[in-house]
Amino acid sequence: MGTREYLLDKAKKEGIEKGNREEAVATGLEFKKRVCL
Repeated sequence: MGTREYLLDKAKKEGIEKGNREEAVATGLEFKKRVCL
């Protein structure tokens, strides 16, 4: 559980650092879908 949240948070932070918030959110949602299914 902690690892999943960590990876999700990491993806968001990396996206924001690159100045691409939308991509970070999309990546996070896509990652969530893959983990849940």
